[in-house]
Amino acid sequence: MSIYIGPKEQELQDVLNRQLHLSSKKVAEFAERLLQDPAYTMEWSGVVFEDAAKIHIAKRALKWIESGKTIDQVKEESLRLTLDGAQFPPSSTSPSSNLMHTEITASWAKLHSTLTFDF
Repeated sequence: MSIYIGPKEQELQDVLNRQLHLSSKKVAEFAERLLQDPAYTMEWSGVVFEDAAKIHIAKRALKWIESGKTIDQVKEESLRLTLDGAQFPPSSTSPSSNLMHTEITASWAKLHSTLTFDF
C-alpha cells in the first residue's frame, strides 16, 4: 500500500531533496579540502556545521513526508523542535557539539518559517 503525498507535500519533498543534495555536495567538498590541508580547513569549518544541520533536518522531514505527514504536521513538529532547542540550550564541554546543536535548532526554525510563509 502506497501513501498518498499531496501536492504541497510533494513540493516540500522537492525542496528538501534539493537542499539535501546541495548541502551534501558542500560537505563532500569540505571533506576533500580537509584531506588536502586539515589545519587550514578546520580554521574555516564553521560553515560546514550549517550544512550538516540542513542535511539532518532534510532527512528527518523527508521521512515524515514519506510516512504520510502533512505540511501542518511537519510545521508543528518543526516548531516543537525549535522550541525544545531554544529552551534547552547546549551545555556540553565540546564547543563543536554546542555549535551543532545551535545550527540544528536554527535549521528547524528556518524550516518552520518556510512552511509558515511559503507554503
